[in-house]
Amino acid sequence: MVCVFLNLTNIVEEKRAQKANAKKGPAAAGPQVAQDISATLDELDNTPVPTSQQEREQYFVKQLSLAEELMTRGPQYFEAAAKCLLRVVKIYPDPMQLLMILEQSTPQPVFSILMDLLAVEMKSAEGSKADASKIEDIDD
Repeated sequence: MVCVFLNLTNIVEEKRAQKANAKKGPAAAGPQVAQDISATLDELDNTPVPTSQQEREQYFVKQLSLAEELMTRGPQYFEAAAKCLLRVVKIYPDPMQLLMILEQSTPQPVFSILMDLLAVEMKSAEGSKADASKIEDIDD
């Protein structure tokens, strides 16, 4: 029983330390952490969306975990977290359902950025469709 209590105490202390470091920003966490996160996001931007169900599930979990980690690091990482959540929404079978869940479970600034990113994605997709229809009209 004492071991369990001490273990819980250590976990609580670690969480407090992590929150304190997150509040201090990337400078307190060190430049290496900021570089690692930046490199991870760059890698993800260049990674194609998986096609198999198992790969999609792994991708989903990885993106969601990264988004959660970024949100705990503070406001300077909210845009990066929203990009991860955008990737999650894009591969989820029922995006509207997931958006409703994210609206309740993410900080409002992150959700607002996510919605802005979705709006940009939708506009660019509409623009691509319009361009494709113009090309088809020219071919006819």
